[in-house]
Amino acid sequence: MAAGGRRRARARRLRREIRVIRLTYLPDLEVGDWTIVHAGFALTKLDAQEAGETLALLRDVGLLPAPAEPATT
Repeated sequence: MAAGGRRRARARRLRREIRVIRLTYLPDLEVGDWTIVHAGFALTKLDAQEAGETLALLRDVGLLPAPAEPATT
C-alpha cells in the first residue's frame, strides 16, 4: 500500500481513467473488490450484486452511459 493508504484504481466513468483512491476507511479492499468512492475515498465495499444494481441505477438516472452492446457477426 502506498503512503497514506493510497492505491491506484480503475474508475468506471465516461472515460477510462486511473485514479488514486484512499483506502483509509477500508484498508482490507483487494484487487477485484467493488467499492463506492467519493472525493477520492473508498467509502463502502459492495458485493457483485450490489455493484450491478448500483451501476444500473446510475445508468437509469443518466450518470453513466449504457453499456456497449457486444458485436455480432
